[in-house]
Amino acid sequence: MKKLILLILSLSLGGLLYAQMKTSETTDYKLVFYDDFDQDTGKPDPKYWSFAVPDGVPWSIYLSKSYDQAYLQDGKLVLKAEKAKRYRTGGIWTKGKVAFKYGKLEVRAKFKSVQGGWPAIWLLPVSPQYSTGYGGEIDLMEQVSHEYMAWHSVHPGSEEYRGSGLGGKYVLDDFNTYTLVWTADELSFFINGVSTGTYLRNTQLPESEACKQWVFDVPYYLILNYALGGEGTWPGVINDEELPGYMEVDWIKAYEKVPTGFSQHTFTDPMKVSVEGKEICVENTTGEVSVYDYSGRLVERIDIVDSARIAVKDTGCYILKYGNQVVKVSVS
Repeated sequence: MKKLILLILSLSLGGLLYAQMKTSETTDYKLVFYDDFDQDTGKPDPKYWSFAVPDGVPWSIYLSKSYDQAYLQDGKLVLKAEKAKRYRTGGIWTKGKVAFKYGKLEVRAKFKSVQGGWPAIWLLPVSPQYSTGYGGEIDLMEQVSHEYMAWHSVHPGSEEYRGSGLGGKYVLDDFNTYTLVWTADELSFFINGVSTGTYLRNTQLPESEACKQWVFDVPYYLILNYALGGEGTWPGVINDEELPGYMEVDWIKAYEKVPTGFSQHTFTDPMKVSVEGKEICVENTTGEVSVYDYSGRLVERIDIVDSARIAVKDTGCYILKYGNQVVKVSVS
């Protein structure tokens, strides 16, 4: 029987941060989410999972919305990449349904490696904090082609602070447990209980740079997918003879110390935010938006109909709150 435990995420306006926790030993963690994919429907639970949507970047080019590519079998989630008349790949996410902030995330999975294959377990922020591609991506596991390495990457608010080169070997042709331990100051990665890398918050940076180096203080959603690369991509050219490639996920567990984290939310439409000079440009938004500086001081509260331009006096990081969304921007 499938088990799902959800705790509601709360919002604290004192520092405009979602309620936080600090993790310690495993015995101190409380299980707040567990999915063993043991359902009779043969499909991921639609209350918590939906098909990942293509956005023009390499990993998403061949995404399919068919349950031929994302299905349940023998108590496992199967994400498959194959070629029929064209390439088709499987990917699902919890976007708009379940979010996670701080604690410990474990995913037990195995995959069949193929030339050009690209299985991944990763997270993106519910509300992107920057308009660039470096908005806070956390890659718990990426594997490409026949490399005998599972990679971890951290993409903060600027390329110069990217955390790459983290990772370790996995057990070939068997299930491995990939773990992320996430606190307010570090992201730590493990494969089968062995430490394989840590990304630390740099507390010595000036405020203008600190908000670019550490953007990992908002809720994230989870993505599971098996992509295919191609010429000019990280996995390289695809060998059709080796297809299909697939990833099986046995279970997902999330732990926290206090009731914050994996949560059901009522989502408003995504707020679009960009910066032009000393103006914060807000689009796709109707309602009250509060603007705070990085210390949590209220700078402005404004009622917006569709769009607005908010002028600020100083450079630095600002935090915008709209409904249940929190967006961080850098004005320089």
